[in-house]
Amino acid sequence: MSGESKQIDEDENGPENGGMKSGPCLIAGFHALSCTSPSYYNPYRGVNKNTLSVDMVRLSLTFKGDRGEWLSRKGAQLTDCDEMSAWTSKIRPGGWYELWSFALGGSSVALGIGFMEPSCKVNMHKGFIEFNPNKVAGDKRFHGLLKTLGTCVSKARLKRFDLAYDIP
Repeated sequence: MSGESKQIDEDENGPENGGMKSGPCLIAGFHALSCTSPSYYNPYRGVNKNTLSVDMVRLSLTFKGDRGEWLSRKGAQLTDCDEMSAWTSKIRPGGWYELWSFALGGSSVALGIGFMEPSCKVNMHKGFIEFNPNKVAGDKRFHGLLKTLGTCVSKARLKRFDLAYDIP
């Protein structure tokens, strides 16, 4: 099963579908699980061999003093990773000024810096980090990134987590 979904010209698929080709998955970037026994970080195993695990975590961050600006300048040096991507956004209230993605093995960690307030002012004291503990908890580079962020953060709050319920 290929987890690929891509946009094609409207002529091929018609404007009624917005020019989107339907595929085996509706979530962009989804890839089918390639192994039959996934590894879990701190799972809860039920009596029927079902597994509950936290599949994604998003933390809201408040940076100390000028540490948001410091992170913005030093982002490429935050961790030793397989690949790093960075985007700077246009001013758009409710968005993030900078988004960083650090590839670690088969997963990645997202870091946002600079929340755009409704007044269009960029608040470099706010940020977020998002990761899948099942995929990155065993990676020393991830712990190095957390250690660096820990020196910059005055407050971290759990914003969201996904609970996965896997049936064998």
